[in-house]
Formats: sequence, C-alpha cells, structure tokens
Amino acid sequence: MYRSLYALSLLLSGQIYAADLSQYQLVFDSNRSGYQEIHVMDADGKNEFQVTHRRQGMPDHDARWIPGKDKVGFQSYRKGGWRIWTIDISGQSPKLFTDYGNYEGEPNWSTINKEVVFTSYRPTMNIFVADSRGHVLRQLTHFKNYSKIADHPRWSADGKYITFISNIDGDYEVFIMDSDGNHTKQLTFNSSADFSPSLSPDGENLLYLSEQHGQFESYLLNINTGKHTKISSNPKNSENDYRSELMEGTSSFRSLAPTWSPDGQWIAYYCYEQKNAEICIADKKGKFVKRITHNNFHDGAPSWRFKPK
Repeated sequence: MYRSLYALSLLLSGQIYAADLSQYQLVFDSNRSGYQEIHVMDADGKNEFQVTHRRQGMPDHDARWIPGKDKVGFQSYRKGGWRIWTIDISGQSPKLFTDYGNYEGEPNWSTINKEVVFTSYRPTMNIFVADSRGHVLRQLTHFKNYSKIADHPRWSADGKYITFISNIDGDYEVFIMDSDGNHTKQLTFNSSADFSPSLSPDGENLLYLSEQHGQFESYLLNINTGKHTKISSNPKNSENDYRSELMEGTSSFRSLAPTWSPDGQWIAYYCYEQKNAEICIADKKGKFVKRITHNNFHDGAPSWRFKPK
C-alpha cells in the first residue's frame, strides 16, 4: 500500500515522467555558444553537450540521427555551399555526404531501408532519395522553377511514405506521397503557412508547424478524422521573431520542427519563452508538459532516438 501511494506521489510530481524521458536522447540546434551549432541532450533536459564547434561562418543545423550509429546528419555551409554532412556525436570525423554543387539540406534517414530523403536545388527545391553513401537513387518531385518547391521531407516509420511541404496551391501546405514519389495527397488546407510535418510511428497522427493564428504553433492532425488540435500555446509577441516569410530562407535558421519519439509516446516541439525559442516535451495526449531547455538563446529542431544501452 505504501509503495503504491509513493508511486502515485511520484506520478503526480512528474518524477516518473522524468525517469521515462531519460531513456531518450535529442539532437537539436542551439546558438547558446554564440554560434548556431549541433547539440545533444537527454529528453529530460540533462546531460547536454555540444557536437559541432565551428564558431565561424554559416551555422550547422537541422541535425537528424543516423539509425544504429552514434552519428548525425546535418545541414552546413562548410566549404562554401549548403551541403549535407555527417559527424560522430563525439565531434569527430565530419564527412561530406552529398555534393551536388548547389543547395542540399533537410536530410532524414529511414530506419527501415537506410535510405536518405533530402532536398536539393535541381533545378529548384525538389525532393530526392539517396543510399547510405550519398548516391542519388531517385527524384520524387519535379518542379522546374522557383515559384513552386517541395521541402521538409520526412519518412514514415514503416518506410512506405514521405511527408513534405509544398506551395503548389499558393501557400505552404503539408502533403504525403509514396516512397517512389507516386500517389501524392494533400493533408492540410488553409491560407496560412504550414511546415515541418512529422508522422507518428503508428501512422495515425501528423505533427506540423503552422501560422494559422498569427504566430507559429504546433498542431496535431488525426489522419482518420481530419481533426486538427493545437498543442502549443505561444504568446502573440512571438510572431515578430518567427514569421512564415523567414522560415524558408536558407539563411534564416529558424528551425522549429515538432517531432515524435520513436515509440510515439512523446512529442518535442517549439515553445516561445523569454523572447526566444525553447524546446518543450509533451506526452501524446498532452496531459504532461515539460520545458527542457532554459536559456536566453534559440533552441530548436529536436530529433529523437532511444539512448544506446
């Protein structure tokens, strides 16, 4: 009985949730060192460390875990252009992953087939799939000029689908397509900018970022019912710092993407605190919310994995 009461008190105090969160790691962007760099921390906000240390030029950002390895892929302006790089989380062995000769970014590794989906200016922003060595296997979208683009591609957990954004209807909306580029379907329909889609591991819900109410908030879309639920509550003054026209510029570094934990139990998302972007965690029902970064700098673009044992 006493043990049960003690467990209940831990649950109510949030300590059980904190213990659960410690089994995950997040890689994320932060300019807390004075430059936009890649950092790693446990999902409870502890054991944070910095991965990249360029401290000059353009930033490193939009990092994503490479499955099964202590490595991340990320976007960087090293060597005079936006390219995709990989690096050990120890900060060792940075390596160029793709080198088309124009903009390349937004890499996302599939946990199923080791393929990588990314965007590249070929000739405008289109979506491509590469193998684990960076060799392009196929092109999924085929826009020809700068008026229409595709961006922010993410794999589904089963490797069968890719979510992305495009402005083909006049503003940025969320779409989903088969992994071969066929059967494209539009998922959001509004007059505001929608970004950074992330499909839950079970395929039933979609996280995305939207400016529907004047400032960026994270939303949850139930794929079956079509119901949209706002899961963040950012103040209206955040609209001055994070506007849709800033999000797609390759020099804006406004990485605010919401993402799912690999088991679909948790959500990491952007929360506007102290006049800057922070990272918050919520359970999938939104009943437990925890802010895990606390500083006066920009933190964003979290990506999850289970901590290696």
